Amino acid sequence: PLPRIDSPADGATFRAGDTLSLAGSATDPAEGNLPATSLTWWVELRHDTHGHPLQPETVGASGEFSIPTRGETSDNIWYRVYLRATDSSGATATVTRDVLPLKSKVTLQTSPPGLALTLDGQPVTAPMVFTGVVGIERDLAAATQDANGRRYQFVRWSDGGTAAHTIATPAAETTYTATFADAGPVGNVAPTVTLTAPAAGTDAVVGVPLTLTATASDADGNVTGVEFFENGV
Repeated sequence: PLPRIDSPADGATFRAGDTLSLAGSATDPAEGNLPATSLTWWVELRHDTHGHPLQPETVGASGEFSIPTRGETSDNIWYRVYLRATDSSGATATVTRDVLPLKSKVTLQTSPPGLALTLDGQPVTAPMVFTGVVGIERDLAAATQDANGRRYQFVRWSDGGTAAHTIATPAAETTYTATFADAGPVGNVAPTVTLTAPAAGTDAVVGVPLTLTATASDADGNVTGVEFFENGV
C-alpha cells in the first residue's frame, strides 16, 4: 500500500500547548483506496537520538494529539507522526512526518548582577541564558541571600511574578530580571587564614631559622593582622 499524511502538513511547526490534527489516506495498486480501518497512527516525542511515546497506536483516517506544556525542557526535541497502512493480504507500509518546535531565547538576570536564582529547581548564577521551546513551562525562583558579605533581600521579578513562579517560554526573546535590595552587611564573618610555609612534614634543623608565611582574607572587612604561635606562644 501507499500511505500518505495530509496533516500535519510538511514543514508544520508547534509550540507547547498546541493541538495538532492528524489526517491521511492510503491506496493500494490492487485494491484502490483503502478504508480508514486499514490505517494506524502513533506519535513519538523525539529527543536527540531516542524517542518517547506520546500517543499509542490508533486506528483511523484522522485524529488529533496535544503537545504537553510540561516535561522535557531541552530545545532539541520534535514530534514524529507515523502512519501505517495495511492491505487485505497483510502487507504494510509506513510513512512519517516530523513537526519541529518554535524556539526562543530567555535570559535570567539579577539586579545587582551575579546573584543566585533557580531554574526548574536547579541553582543558576545570573546572567544565565537558555533556549527553550515556545510554550514550555519553566519554574523560576529567587530568594533572599548573602553574597560578598552583604545581605540581599528579594524585591520583585520584572514580569510581576512572585519570588517562585512559573512562566511559559515566550515566543519573543525575553529577559526576566529579579531585583534585590541591599539590606546591609551580614553579621561579622570571621576571617580565613591558611599557613602556606613551612609545608606539612617539613624537617627542621636546630639553629636554622624556618620561614613562616600565611595568606588571610576577610569577606566583610579587612585583615588587620596575622600572628604566629608555637605551642601557644
